[in-house]
Amino acid sequence: MVKRYFIGFILLLSICSTATYAQSSFNGASNIPFDGVNQIEFYPNPAVEFLSVTIKNSNLNNVQLELFSILGNKLNVSAEAMGGDRYRFDVQNLDAGYYLLVVRDPVTRFRETYKFLKK
Repeated sequence: MVKRYFIGFILLLSICSTATYAQSSFNGASNIPFDGVNQIEFYPNPAVEFLSVTIKNSNLNNVQLELFSILGNKLNVSAEAMGGDRYRFDVQNLDAGYYLLVVRDPVTRFRETYKFLKK
């Protein structure tokens, strides 16, 4: 049982990006050149009080942002809309450590996961 969780944890870590600026194409295919769609920026990394998220060149219709602990537990932290495609999470009450930001759109089936550090 522990081995299964450990393998899942290692797989989850390998999926996450440590970059604070990430670009992803809508179709996700690696052999198709990047077309500048759905540029996701999140900063600062490491975060102390707030984590800001900006989505540029978006074709997303129903963006959903969620935070998870590094173990995969969903956190009860809501994104505050800052206008346009800008959002902000209040992370000052979170313990120091690594967390996951999930950006998804169920309409277009877009889903990306990013790792950030909370100091």
